[in-house]
Amino acid sequence: MADIPNFLLITLDSCRWDTYKMARTPVLDKYFDFEKAYSQATFTLPSHVSMYQGMFPSTKNKRPYYNRFSKPILRINERNNLINALVNFPKGTQSIFEGFRDYNKKTLGLGAMSWFKHEWLTSCFEEFIFTGIHLKHQCELAKQFIEKNKSKGFGMLINIGETHEPYEYGGLIKPSLKSRARVRTFDTSGYDKRLHSKQIKALENIDNELKFLLDFISSENQPTLLICCADHGECFGEDNLWGHGFYHPKIMEVPLGIGSVNYPID
Repeated sequence: MADIPNFLLITLDSCRWDTYKMARTPVLDKYFDFEKAYSQATFTLPSHVSMYQGMFPSTKNKRPYYNRFSKPILRINERNNLINALVNFPKGTQSIFEGFRDYNKKTLGLGAMSWFKHEWLTSCFEEFIFTGIHLKHQCELAKQFIEKNKSKGFGMLINIGETHEPYEYGGLIKPSLKSRARVRTFDTSGYDKRLHSKQIKALENIDNELKFLLDFISSENQPTLLICCADHGECFGEDNLWGHGFYHPKIMEVPLGIGSVNYPID
């Protein structure tokens, strides 16, 4: 497939759908068309394993690429081939990122959350860097990688942690020593609007930080497919539940945005 595009997958860790709806996100809205979708899993590891197989969060409506049963956007051809995906990888491909490698793209993963020390989430990349929660540094590393490999192109993951507990931003953020889910599992205080607002503000900061990288990719004008989504959502006390890693509608409802640079996806 000579015209396979570059690929960037951005995952907003723990970011629920209504957080995206409430936040001011002019940069994300410029580059992605977002819809309400439903996660494949309730926590980081299985959700990303699914995405590595081309199974992204999916919408209820039958819009192509947003609902893989209508038309998948990326697919490894192990299963039903009645409908072609936008980008297809041959049978036997282990993950979409290995698929991009097989088409001579250079691959890089940048992980914020501690799950990205697990080989299931790192081994499919030629290069993987565990950055911790530090989006500015991630964007700088991504830009350097793209510039270095301009002749071959790229397949890249950026897992962003600022929307994960403790929902803070600006420089390197230390993760919480004890998750709120463990601390408040039996709390009966209900929805915490103040806490939810921290995630909203974190997403607005992410939007501002991503301008640097997305504008750079756009200026390169190389065929590039863009996907931005959350791996799962978060409970802020709804039904007296906190955190994630269990079923709740707020954990399953996530933003899914698809876009492109110089690459038709209609």
